[in-house]
Amino acid sequence: MGPKAADEPYESALTDIGKPFVPVKPVAFDIQIDYEKCRYSHWDPTGCKKCIRTCPAVVFGAVLNERRKYIQPERYKIVVDWPEMCNGCGGCVKVCPHQAIKVQAVH
Repeated sequence: MGPKAADEPYESALTDIGKPFVPVKPVAFDIQIDYEKCRYSHWDPTGCKKCIRTCPAVVFGAVLNERRKYIQPERYKIVVDWPEMCNGCGGCVKVCPHQAIKVQAVH
């Protein structure tokens, strides 16, 4: 037997399977933050910011709880700004020292 053509493995794989490749439906993730447990502080250096620093998809952001003429650090909170960017790695859940974050796959 001689050498195989460059496209032969690809063609034989398609005929061996017997059906075309069907992409898997993307999975979305529901991210919940328990604000009673979260100890985030925008300006306080001792305030936890681990989920923001850890997330490779940059899912989290910080917003003011309420509008005021003056800004107090405790008035900020973590929010899930871009849930569609979550890849489900679970890094935020692992690093949260207060177990304030839950991530669940939504099919």
